Amino acid sequence: MRDLHIDVNNNIYVTDSDNNQVVKYIPYSSIGIVLAGGGPSGSGLNQLFSPFGNFMDANNSLYVADSGNHRVLKYLPGSLNGTIVAGNGTAGASLYQLYLPRSVIVDNNG
Repeated sequence: MRDLHIDVNNNIYVTDSDNNQVVKYIPYSSIGIVLAGGGPSGSGLNQLFSPFGNFMDANNSLYVADSGNHRVLKYLPGSLNGTIVAGNGTAGASLYQLYLPRSVIVDNNG
């Protein structure tokens, strides 16, 4: 586990780097629901590679700091395919690149 986020409904979102996934646990349940990743590491929009951080916004969109892929992905509710919102998948310091992002947070303006 790399990161833990709790929303206003006490749902727990766990970033599991070892298994390349983000899992949601609802209150009083010990069984998690995979929201992102969950398979082998990779760079597809349905894959993660060593994710480190997550954040759930007020619209229930999940943001994942996909560290090994040098990007941040946004997952709309019910979607297992993310959209790249930061980084281009290549490590670097230019305006369009990230280097091993570790966390993500989103304000009310998105």
